[in-house]
Amino acid sequence: MTAISVIGASPVPANHLLGRKLDSIPFSPYHMLIIGVLGLIGFVEGYDLSMTASLLVLAKHPLHLTETDIRFVAVASTMMACVGGFIASAISDHWSRKLVMQIGVITTTFFTLLIPLVQTAEQLIIVRLLTGLGGCSPTIRTRFG
Repeated sequence: MTAISVIGASPVPANHLLGRKLDSIPFSPYHMLIIGVLGLIGFVEGYDLSMTASLLVLAKHPLHLTETDIRFVAVASTMMACVGGFIASAISDHWSRKLVMQIGVITTTFFTLLIPLVQTAEQLIIVRLLTGLGGCSPTIRTRFG
């Protein structure tokens, strides 16, 4: 961070000025709502990762997954996250960022919760692709937007 020099005083780092400004904002119920929603999203994303990583081995026999299917399911969400990033970036220029983020969070949550209901390898691959497609928009918009 750059230092801001005040006439007649020593330079004050910009992060100290920002910290003082943030400390002056009163904590409200809206902040608790944001923390709760983000915690829920983090829980769902953690569930998504555990379903893919840990339980994929257990799903191999019931879903009749081949080695190729397992590899594809493991990377399907990440591959579609790249496509979803481009889509989210394109539509957020026309729609509000808040709406794009809400669509992404709802899409990711919906398809993550569908994972236990799949009956075949093809269904699992499709659900993982759709999860990745929707899951990228909140990530891209908050990190790079």
